[in-house]
Amino acid sequence: MSANEAHDLTPLKSAWKTTLGVVGTLLGVGVVFAMLVYLLSVGLVKPSVAGGLTDQERYDLLSQVHADDQKMLTTYGWMDQSKGVVRLPIDVAMQKLVQEGWNGPQPAAAPAEGEGQQ
Repeated sequence: MSANEAHDLTPLKSAWKTTLGVVGTLLGVGVVFAMLVYLLSVGLVKPSVAGGLTDQERYDLLSQVHADDQKMLTTYGWMDQSKGVVRLPIDVAMQKLVQEGWNGPQPAAAPAEGEGQQ
């Protein structure tokens, strides 16, 4: 075999390696998939449920979150009573914004003397 003939076989060897790699990968994925199907079918592995909750429990939890969100958007309340920060219903807050305008975020107040020092 001459040097030219050996050189001509190099792309063929490379193609074989690529083909074997692809086939091996596909077989590996197929084996893993088959094992999962088998384990699920015999009940050794159960699909996980979010947080171990049933569908009804998740539905009830989501309903409660929506109710809490709706309450926060539609009622007055204290956000931080010690600082005098209140929560307004969203429709009232939007009306105040339209009536009074908005000048962008206000800069933070300078700390009082001695505040923030260690």
